[in-house]
Amino acid sequence: MPYQAGIIALVAGLAIVFGTFAWLLVHARAMMLLFRGGDSEIVAGPGNPRKTPSRSRTATMLVLHFVGWGIAALAYFWMLADVAA
Repeated sequence: MPYQAGIIALVAGLAIVFGTFAWLLVHARAMMLLFRGGDSEIVAGPGNPRKTPSRSRTATMLVLHFVGWGIAALAYFWMLADVAA
């Protein structure tokens, strides 16, 4: 892989990571709902009746976050192997 392609893959992977991290941070309530049982209720504060995203969208963003880490790590180690060779 050429060095420029590795840099582009690394930057793309990190962009996915930081973008999904920001989304998951904004929708932290949806993350709590994803991992808690259905019998417990998470109530919004007063004057804050916002709806949370669906469980499938939250799970998709969580999986995409770790896929982004995988892409970035793979590109980094691939470039590192090219430099060592």
